[in-house]
Amino acid sequence: ALNQQLNQSFYDFINAARVEKAKDMLSNQASADIAIIDIAFQVGFNNKTSFNNAFKKATQLTPSQFRKKFAA
Repeated sequence: ALNQQLNQSFYDFINAARVEKAKDMLSNQASADIAIIDIAFQVGFNNKTSFNNAFKKATQLTPSQFRKKFAA
């Protein structure tokens, strides 16, 4: 159903939801003291490379760039 309706794989769908949660955390001042890798683990990624690749694919920014640009 995901492939046909949303034109994306199950893994892309899950990673998109994880990236959205990570974006919320990275832009939230309350999470400013949490390391980016810890945020990656909290949202469900198992390693830094997978997180960085998915995040950059979704936002065209690295998590560090995103945090600097959007931190409240």
